Amino acid sequence: MKGIPKLDYARLAKIKEATTVPLVIHGGTGLSDEQYRKLIANGIAKINYYTALSDVASKRIRENIASDRKGDHSVLLFGASDAVREEVERCLRLWGCGGRAAEVLGQCRAWQEVEHIVLYKTLAALSENETASILREAAKLVETVPGVRSIHNSQSLELDGKLRFCLRVRLANKTALESFKKHPAQIRFAKKVFLPMVADHNSLDFEEN
Repeated sequence: MKGIPKLDYARLAKIKEATTVPLVIHGGTGLSDEQYRKLIANGIAKINYYTALSDVASKRIRENIASDRKGDHSVLLFGASDAVREEVERCLRLWGCGGRAAEVLGQCRAWQEVEHIVLYKTLAALSENETASILREAAKLVETVPGVRSIHNSQSLELDGKLRFCLRVRLANKTALESFKKHPAQIRFAKKVFLPMVADHNSLDFEEN
């Protein structure tokens, strides 16, 4: 970071008073310990700190190169993850997070996962490659839709069954399920990939008890 950061704590305090959502600081690298403490005291709940962690890892790698310029991949990366871990631990203590895992967990609601089940029958002319493409596109939803834990596909052992295939989408909770159904990525997958290749389908939602 170049120059001295100018932080408006008074404005931050007003923002904290005007909203109930946790506040985040982007570009948190390069601030002093005291600045971090003041930010947290005035409502900051999340600090983005990637650049500093990257610098710590890079510093260790450069040290490894200086000591052994002919070292292989494992030699160059030796100790980099430990250096990052040590910096993370330092920050957790500085920011008041150390030793508070039990307290935080006590305030959290346990996830009650749900499953969105889609029983379906493919078109008669559908090839194995086309069926596989459905699964590849479905798998992308795990990365793009918040709350999606996993997606699996299975086939009925009864070959004469009307709906032979089952697409199981496991989600974090009911809120994630409702968001999933409205998410643009899911709607796009259904309209452009799934429905054009399916002759019939039925969907059900389940919750663990």
